[in-house]
Amino acid sequence: MTPGDVEACDALCREMYKVSRQQEVESAPRIGFNPLLRERGGQLRGYVVPGIIGHAVAETEDDMLALLAEAARAWALPAPLKMLCPLTEGSLFRRALAQGHRLTKMMNLMTLGPYEAPEGVWMPSVLY
Repeated sequence: MTPGDVEACDALCREMYKVSRQQEVESAPRIGFNPLLRERGGQLRGYVVPGIIGHAVAETEDDMLALLAEAARAWALPAPLKMLCPLTEGSLFRRALAQGHRLTKMMNLMTLGPYEAPEGVWMPSVLY
Protein backbone atom coordinates (compact mmCIF):
# COMPACT_ATOMS: atom_id res chain seq x y z
CA MET A 1 0.00 0.00 0.00
CA THR A 2 1.18 3.49 -0.79
CA PRO A 3 -0.07 6.79 0.66
CA GLY A 4 -2.03 7.23 -2.59
CA ASP A 5 -4.06 4.08 -1.80
CA VAL A 6 -5.35 5.25 1.58
CA GLU A 7 -8.38 7.09 0.23
CA ALA A 8 -9.61 4.06 -1.75
CA CYS A 9 -9.03 1.81 1.26
CA ASP A 10 -11.00 4.20 3.45
CA ALA A 11 -13.89 4.17 0.97
CA LEU A 12 -13.97 0.37 1.07
CA CYS A 13 -13.74 0.44 4.86
CA ARG A 14 -16.63 2.91 5.15
CA GLU A 15 -18.70 0.71 2.86
CA MET A 16 -18.05 -2.42 4.95
CA TYR A 17 -17.48 -1.19 8.52
CA LYS A 18 -19.75 1.89 8.29
CA VAL A 19 -16.91 3.92 9.88
CA SER A 20 -13.60 5.37 8.77
CA ARG A 21 -10.40 3.72 9.90
CA GLN A 22 -8.24 6.01 7.80
CA GLN A 23 -6.08 7.17 10.70
CA GLU A 24 -5.27 3.55 11.62
CA VAL A 25 -4.34 2.74 8.02
CA GLU A 26 -2.20 5.88 7.71
CA SER A 27 -0.41 5.38 11.03
CA ALA A 28 0.20 1.62 10.72
CA PRO A 29 3.48 1.92 8.75
CA ARG A 30 4.89 4.33 11.35
CA ILE A 31 4.57 1.64 14.03
CA GLY A 32 5.83 -1.22 11.85
CA PHE A 33 2.60 -2.68 10.42
CA ASN A 34 2.67 -2.23 6.65
CA PRO A 35 -0.82 -2.65 5.12
CA LEU A 36 -1.28 -4.88 2.09
CA LEU A 37 -3.79 -4.44 -0.75
CA ARG A 38 -5.72 -6.98 -2.75
CA GLU A 39 -6.38 -5.96 -6.32
CA ARG A 40 -8.31 -8.06 -8.79
CA GLY A 41 -9.31 -6.92 -12.25
CA GLY A 42 -7.48 -3.63 -11.68
CA GLN A 43 -9.76 -2.75 -8.75
CA LEU A 44 -9.17 -2.63 -5.00
CA ARG A 45 -10.91 -5.65 -3.50
CA GLY A 46 -9.59 -5.55 0.06
CA TYR A 47 -6.79 -4.65 2.38
CA VAL A 48 -5.23 -5.87 5.59
CA VAL A 49 -3.36 -4.02 8.30
CA PRO A 50 -1.47 -7.00 9.76
CA GLY A 51 -1.34 -7.84 13.44
CA ILE A 52 -3.66 -8.04 16.41
CA ILE A 53 -4.04 -4.26 16.40
CA GLY A 54 -4.68 -4.34 12.66
CA HIS A 55 -7.89 -5.07 10.78
CA ALA A 56 -9.00 -6.24 7.35
CA VAL A 57 -11.86 -5.96 4.89
CA ALA A 58 -12.41 -7.72 1.58
CA GLU A 59 -15.15 -8.16 -0.95
CA THR A 60 -15.00 -11.96 -0.94
CA GLU A 61 -13.60 -14.80 1.15
CA ASP A 62 -11.17 -15.60 -1.68
CA ASP A 63 -9.88 -12.02 -1.54
CA MET A 64 -9.47 -12.21 2.25
CA LEU A 65 -7.70 -15.58 2.09
CA ALA A 66 -5.30 -14.23 -0.54
CA LEU A 67 -4.59 -11.23 1.71
CA LEU A 68 -4.01 -13.45 4.74
CA ALA A 69 -1.72 -15.80 2.83
CA GLU A 70 0.42 -12.92 1.59
CA ALA A 71 0.43 -11.22 5.00
CA ALA A 72 1.45 -14.49 6.66
CA ARG A 73 4.25 -14.93 4.12
CA ALA A 74 5.43 -11.34 4.48
CA TRP A 75 5.17 -11.36 8.28
CA ALA A 76 6.50 -14.87 8.95
CA LEU A 77 9.53 -13.52 10.80
CA PRO A 78 10.24 -12.76 13.57
CA ALA A 79 6.83 -14.03 14.73
CA PRO A 80 3.80 -15.49 12.96
CA LEU A 81 1.02 -13.20 11.80
CA LYS A 82 -1.87 -12.92 14.26
CA MET A 83 -5.31 -11.70 13.20
CA LEU A 84 -8.81 -11.86 14.66
CA CYS A 85 -11.48 -13.76 12.72
CA PRO A 86 -15.04 -13.37 13.97
CA LEU A 87 -16.74 -16.73 14.33
CA THR A 88 -19.74 -15.15 12.63
CA GLU A 89 -17.48 -15.52 9.58
CA GLY A 90 -17.70 -19.32 9.96
CA SER A 91 -17.04 -20.17 6.33
CA LEU A 92 -13.96 -17.94 6.23
CA PHE A 93 -12.74 -19.41 9.54
CA ARG A 94 -13.08 -23.01 8.28
CA ARG A 95 -11.43 -22.19 4.95
CA ALA A 96 -8.54 -20.43 6.71
CA LEU A 97 -8.00 -23.50 8.91
CA ALA A 98 -8.09 -25.74 5.83
CA GLN A 99 -5.40 -23.57 4.21
CA GLY A 100 -3.06 -23.98 7.17
CA HIS A 101 -3.89 -21.01 9.40
CA ARG A 102 -4.17 -21.94 13.07
CA LEU A 103 -6.37 -20.91 15.96
CA THR A 104 -4.44 -19.45 18.87
CA LYS A 105 -7.15 -18.14 21.14
CA MET A 106 -10.92 -17.77 21.21
CA MET A 107 -12.06 -14.24 22.00
CA ASN A 108 -15.43 -12.51 22.07
CA LEU A 109 -16.26 -9.25 20.30
CA MET A 110 -18.10 -6.94 22.69
CA THR A 111 -19.17 -3.36 22.13
CA LEU A 112 -20.51 -0.57 24.25
CA GLY A 113 -23.08 1.78 22.76
CA PRO A 114 -24.44 1.76 19.21
CA TYR A 115 -23.14 -1.02 17.00
CA GLU A 116 -23.78 -1.90 13.38
CA ALA A 117 -22.29 -5.16 12.16
CA PRO A 118 -19.93 -4.81 9.21
CA GLU A 119 -20.95 -6.14 5.81
CA GLY A 120 -18.79 -8.25 3.55
CA VAL A 121 -15.78 -10.16 4.79
CA TRP A 122 -14.02 -8.52 7.72
CA MET A 123 -11.57 -9.02 10.54
CA PRO A 124 -11.59 -6.65 13.52
CA SER A 125 -8.71 -5.43 15.63
CA VAL A 126 -8.58 -5.46 19.41
CA LEU A 127 -9.41 -1.78 18.99
CA TYR A 128 -12.43 -2.84 16.83
